[in-house]
Amino acid sequence: MTRRPTDPAVDRGQANAQRRRFLKTSALLASGLAVESIVPGQLAAAPGALPTSLDLRAKNGNRYITSVKNQGACHSCTAFGVIATIEGSYHLQKQKPIGTANPELNLSEADLFTSKAPPLPRDCNIDHWWPRNALDYCITTGVQQNPTTSTPFKIAAKQQLVASNPEDTITAIKSWISNDSGGPVTAVMVEFDDFLAFGANRGTGTNDVTDVYDPGWDPHAPRPRLIGGHVISIVGYEDSHNGRYWICKNSWYVNNTQPWNRNGYVRIKMKGLAYIDRIDVWGVKV
Repeated sequence: MTRRPTDPAVDRGQANAQRRRFLKTSALLASGLAVESIVPGQLAAAPGALPTSLDLRAKNGNRYITSVKNQGACHSCTAFGVIATIEGSYHLQKQKPIGTANPELNLSEADLFTSKAPPLPRDCNIDHWWPRNALDYCITTGVQQNPTTSTPFKIAAKQQLVASNPEDTITAIKSWISNDSGGPVTAVMVEFDDFLAFGANRGTGTNDVTDVYDPGWDPHAPRPRLIGGHVISIVGYEDSHNGRYWICKNSWYVNNTQPWNRNGYVRIKMKGLAYIDRIDVWGVKV
C-alpha cells in the first residue's frame, strides 16, 4: 500500500514531487472537490450496448483471472495490481482460459517491485508509485516469470481510460473489460482506514462477500480517515437495477492462509467516495 508519510526534511527530487502529487490527488478527491481528468488520456469512440454485468473469473464459463496473491506488509500494491491486470489480460486476449491445458501465467511481483521503474529508490516503506511507471517498465524491459525464464515477459502497450466525465470513464472501463481484446484494468483508489476493516472478519470460503464497499460504510464507526492511495485490479462489474459496482481483485490476506474479505475480492461502488473510477485507470495490451 502507499500510505507511509515521509520526513519533509528529505522531500526533494522528482520521486518526491510525484509523491506530493499522489497524496494531493487523494486529498482533493477525498475532500469532495471537483476534479477533471487528473491523468488525461485518449479514449476510443463510444461503444455500442455493453453487458449490464460481467465477471472475467467466469466469462462464458471460463476463468481468465489468476489466483489472488498476498503482498504482505510491504507497500507493493502497485506491483500486485499491475501484475494481476497483465496476467488476466494475457489469458483473455490470447484466449487461453485457465485450466489444465492453460496453466496460470505467473509473473513476479517481486521482480517488478525491485526493478528500476521510477520512482527510485524504492523499498517496502514507499508511499507512492503510479501504475503508469510500472507499466512503462513492463513495455520496455519486461518482468520475470515464476519460475524464471531466459526472456522477461513484456507487454505491447498501455491504455489510459480516464476521461473528464466520470460516466464516460465508467463506459470506457466497462467496454475494455467486456471486450476480448481488453481485459481487467489496474486502478488507483483513495484508501480510507475503514477499507481494511470492511474485509477483516468475513470468514472463509470462495464466494464473494456481496456487500458493496464505499468509505463510511459503517454508520456506527467514526468518520473514516484518509490514508492515501491503493492500487488494485478491476476484473468485472455490475451496472443494473441490482447495483452499480466494480468487482476488484485485491492483494491482502488477514493471515498467512486466509485472503482478506473472504476470497480476496471486493465490490466497490461505482462513482463512490473511493474514486476508483476517476483517478488513474489503465488497460494493457499483451
